[in-house]
Amino acid sequence: FHKLQSLRGTKILIAEDNQINVILAKQFMAQWDVDCDIAENGQIALMLAKTNDYDMILMDLQMPEMDGYQTTIAIRDLPGDKYQKLPIIALTASAMLDIQDHAFTVGMNDYISKPFNPNDLHKKIAYYSRLKEAV
Repeated sequence: FHKLQSLRGTKILIAEDNQINVILAKQFMAQWDVDCDIAENGQIALMLAKTNDYDMILMDLQMPEMDGYQTTIAIRDLPGDKYQKLPIIALTASAMLDIQDHAFTVGMNDYISKPFNPNDLHKKIAYYSRLKEAV
């Protein structure tokens, strides 16, 4: 297990209601020096997205209150360019294509399968945080 490069300076929101996934994600973020906030439902995610400047959001598709699709639509509808450009990555336990299609239709940029593969997760975070710097 090699140590993946530090992503210090990256701030992400993790919208996920499953405590085990939250604990895992937080461990990875700590290893990679990523600053992260956790939202256990879509409404909290929306509120946090409005009041913080995130580099990206990892969005679980199935959450109480508002699911990941509804939350993404609500974030994309917020006034201001940054909400259209903010990378939103779907967290999905399903690799089914219709779910991926639906994620892209509502304005998500990418998806990652759960359980997380740390290398994939690190790659996506590195890619999208660099993308934001280039804007």
